[in-house]
Amino acid sequence: MLASVDPMAATVAMMSAGRGTAILAGVIALLGIAIGAAALNRSRNRSANPVDPGNLLRWTFAAPVLGVSAVILGAVVVATADGGVGTGNGLAGGVVAVVLGLTAIVLGALALRRTRRAG
Repeated sequence: MLASVDPMAATVAMMSAGRGTAILAGVIALLGIAIGAAALNRSRNRSANPVDPGNLLRWTFAAPVLGVSAVILGAVVVATADGGVGTGNGLAGGVVAVVLGLTAIVLGALALRRTRRAG
């Protein structure tokens, strides 16, 4: 018995708009996580390695901004996906981008809180 296949589903080689947006949102979220982790590490090691507080404060603001951007893009992908997971519309990537974006927001918020408390 053959399983029915959705003719509108994207193949592995095709790049749909949903997939592209989900990939972009994921990259933005990963960048936010990297910046948030670095800012959190810098704020933790502030006594041993003093850094410019203005520069550190800019980095701590960048992570939540990137996280919010990733959450918004991921939510748009999830809201506009026509099919389920595996249809090529980027639904799974959108969900992953939302989770990673929330992680970037939390890391940036922790670093910002620690920076303001230390300053």
